[in-house]
Amino acid sequence: MAFSRLGGTVILAGRNKQKLEETAQAISETPGKSWVIPFDVNNNQSIDNLFDEIKNRVGTLDIAVNNAGVFSFGFVDETSSEDFNHVFTTNVIGLFESLKRELQSMKENRAGTIVNISSNMSIGLNIPGTAAYTASKAAVDALTRVSAKEAITHGVRVFSINPGPLATEMTQLPGESAADRDKRWRDLIPIGRIGDVKEIAQAIIWSCSGQSDYLVGTRIVIDGGHSL
Repeated sequence: MAFSRLGGTVILAGRNKQKLEETAQAISETPGKSWVIPFDVNNNQSIDNLFDEIKNRVGTLDIAVNNAGVFSFGFVDETSSEDFNHVFTTNVIGLFESLKRELQSMKENRAGTIVNISSNMSIGLNIPGTAAYTASKAAVDALTRVSAKEAITHGVRVFSINPGPLATEMTQLPGESAADRDKRWRDLIPIGRIGDVKEIAQAIIWSCSGQSDYLVGTRIVIDGGHSL
């Protein structure tokens, strides 16, 4: 939405076609425009089809935001290999496969910006029961730094945004109301409230703009002091 308000053309890609179409409807009321392309980040053929569609419909890929992610709660000795692999397949392997294709496209044009959405969980919170998710986001951070160093000489910037708790379904316990969720997190975050996804969107807009050309390979932590 934030890019469309600035007149950008936005590719909406993901598994939930209904949510994508709802977002596209909202974008239709902004100066920008959008394309909905359903795809599965865990399927390489689906990823190939996505990038073929992008090339056919809009040509040049200027900005990419890799935001797919899943969470699984469980102590290390209680986490199944299947659950651990599921988290890594989506959060790391899926991101890697998308990132690889984004870099190939942008390096050819010698321009572009890639934002990997990570988490403040990767920087030392070490919360019991979050091993799979925490490890996956630490891997995202490492992948971001290495790819950033490789890509910058080709005119492509790569970095991560590491949000703290946000007012989304992922931070809501089963059966918990949004109000109860917000109250629970309010007591855990120094700023005294849970984050808003719009705050992350604004950070993405700034970091992808010409005002941040010197920003390369770093992680931008936005968590209200949660990781302090």
